[in-house]
Amino acid sequence: METMILDSVTGGIARLEREDGTFLDLPRSWMPENARDGAVLSVSVERGSTTAVRFSLDRESEDLRRAAVQSKLDRLRTRRPGNKDDTP
Repeated sequence: METMILDSVTGGIARLEREDGTFLDLPRSWMPENARDGAVLSVSVERGSTTAVRFSLDRESEDLRRAAVQSKLDRLRTRRPGNKDDTP
């Protein structure tokens, strides 16, 4: 199972960022209805007589990702001028 980030939606096209940093443009209608920019999506592929691709929200991964980004922002905001490391 692969994880992708919903980067943006423009004109019915969803731009997804893959784990390797490349981007993929797909119809927005393929995404879960409540997916928004920054959502983490789990992608599963089922192969048989036909191939089905399913996107589902991965709320746990999204929460962890948002917390990590917030932590980095908080460290940047508390950094003292002239301090070259991340410690305040």
